[in-house]
Amino acid sequence: MKGIIFTGLLLLSTTLSAASDALVQLDISKGDIAGQRAGIMKAISGSEYSELADANRLELYRQLDAIEQNPSAAERNLASQKRANDILATGYADSRLICRQVKEIGSNMSKRSCMTVAAKRRAAEKAKFDKATPIRIN
Repeated sequence: MKGIIFTGLLLLSTTLSAASDALVQLDISKGDIAGQRAGIMKAISGSEYSELADANRLELYRQLDAIEQNPSAAERNLASQKRANDILATGYADSRLICRQVKEIGSNMSKRSCMTVAAKRRAAEKAKFDKATPIRIN
């Protein structure tokens, strides 16, 4: 009986934590743009959007401002909503943490190594650039 209750509580806590880490999207059809904007600002200040670039942040702010300033321009607001949601989805995907077990050279013990998707991409690009750049010896 205790095991069933414990399993139920574990599933409930996992569901609640997964709901708080979910992708945030703007939906102008629901109304309350100011409330949704506050939720988006709270979400992008957290770790779920840590890899959201400054240029993308500014673009997101511009899109949200455009929607709030002219709520009657439905077609333009739908385009702004799509752009804002694309920025949020990209930032969320890039900020996802990937962990793996790595054995360091000279050791039999493995160590947990975690990187965001964007950091992993930057490391791969740097490695490709370093490999392509010839070493100059004077």
